[in-house]
Amino acid sequence: MLEVEGKDVSADETILGEDGKIDADRLETISYDPSHNTYVKVQGMIGHAFHDGNVLK
Repeated sequence: MLEVEGKDVSADETILGEDGKIDADRLETISYDPSHNTYVKVQGMIGHAFHDGNVLK
C-alpha cells in the first residue's frame, strides 16, 4: 500500500472546471504499471464516492 500526503497543491487554470475545482478529465492523470514497466492514462469516472456502494447494504 502506498500513502501520500499532499503538502501544497497548485493547478494551472486550464485544468479547472466551471466550478473552479480540478477537472479529472482535463488533468489527464497517469499511473505507473510496474508489472509491464509502462505508464497508463487514467480516464473517465466510474462511480460516485460514498453513494454507489449504498445499494450493496
